[in-house]
Amino acid sequence: MLPYFTLYLKEKGFNIDEIGVLTAILMVTKVLAPNLWTLLAEKLNNQIIVLRLGAVLSGLVFSTVFFLEGFWQFAILLFGFSFFRNGILPQIEVITLGHLGTDSSRYGQIRLWGSVGFIVAVMGLGWLFDSLSVATLPNYLAVIMLAIIVMSFLIPCVESVPSRANAMRLREVLLRKEVVAFLLVCSLIQLSHGPYYTFYTLLLEQQGYSKSLAGSLWALGVVAEVVLFIYAHKLFHWVSEYWVLSLSVMFTIVRWLLIGYFPDKLPILIFAQLLHAASYGSFHAASMRIVHDYFPGRLETHGQALYASASFGVGGALGALYAGYCWEYYGPSFSYLTAAVICVFTTIVAILWVRPLRPHQG
Repeated sequence: MLPYFTLYLKEKGFNIDEIGVLTAILMVTKVLAPNLWTLLAEKLNNQIIVLRLGAVLSGLVFSTVFFLEGFWQFAILLFGFSFFRNGILPQIEVITLGHLGTDSSRYGQIRLWGSVGFIVAVMGLGWLFDSLSVATLPNYLAVIMLAIIVMSFLIPCVESVPSRANAMRLREVLLRKEVVAFLLVCSLIQLSHGPYYTFYTLLLEQQGYSKSLAGSLWALGVVAEVVLFIYAHKLFHWVSEYWVLSLSVMFTIVRWLLIGYFPDKLPILIFAQLLHAASYGSFHAASMRIVHDYFPGRLETHGQALYASASFGVGGALGALYAGYCWEYYGPSFSYLTAAVICVFTTIVAILWVRPLRPHQG
C-alpha cells in the first residue's frame, strides 16, 4: 500500500498537505488501537479471535473505498480501516513468539516471509502501473485483504503464554527509565521515516524514474531486510540486541542523507536502499527481542501493542505530518536532513539509556 498510496491520492486530486494528513491518519490510530485490541484479547484470553476479527472488519471497511470521494470521506475510511487493521499485528507477533517458545532467535526467519510478500506485491504493482492507472490500486489491495482474511482462519492457535519468573506488573515496567527510553527511540526512528514512507515514490517520480524502477527500489530495500532476518539469529550471538539497536539508528542517519542529497544518482539510491536492512530490519529484530525481555510473560502482548503504538502510531503519524509540511515548504532535501538530525538524537538516547533491566529491580 505505502509505495503507491501517495501516487493514488495524488491521482484522486489531493494536494501535498492533504496527502500528508491522510497518511498520518493511517498511522495515528496505532497510538491507541493496538492497546485496545490487546485488552480485548486479554479479556477473551484468545489472540486468534482478535486477529480474525481485525482481518474481517478491516477488509469490510476498506471495501467502501470504491464508493467514496472527497477528503473527509477518505479520512473516515482510513481511520476505520486502520483502527481494525491494528488488531492484527500485535496478536500475530505474540502468536509467532509463542510457537517459537525458547527459540525466539528464529523470529527473523519467520518474519522474513512478510518481507517476501511485500517484494512480490511492490514489484508486481510497479510493473502494472507502468501501463495501467495507479487509480486501480484499491482493486489489488482488496484481493490482498481477502487473502489476509482467509489466512487468518488457517493460522494455528497457540497455548496461553505462561508467566515467566519475576514477572512484573505493567505499570511497574512502564515506570522504568530503560523502557521509556526504548519506546522513545522506537517513536523517533519511525518519525524519521516520515519523508520515506510518505513521499519516496513521489521523489523518484519527480526525478524521472519509472514506476517499475521505483517499485524495484522499494523491493531492493526489503530484499536487504530479508537477508538480515535470515541471519539475525547469528548476529545476536555476537552482538547484543541493545547495541544492534543503536548501530541500526546510526546507519539510518547515513541512509537519509544519501536519499535527500543524491536522488538523481541511481547507484547511491541503490546503496541507500540496502541500508534498509539496518533502518528497519535489524532495528525491528532487535526491538522484538527487547520487548520480549522488558515485558515478561503475559505482559508481552501489552509490550507488542506499546511498541506498535510508540513506533508506527506516534512516530508514524507525526512523521507523515512533518514530512508533508517540510516537503511542501522546504523541499525533499530539507525533509531528509531533518530525518537525519532526528536520528542523531535517537542514537544518543539509545546508547545512554536503552539497556537490560537491572536484575535486582526486575
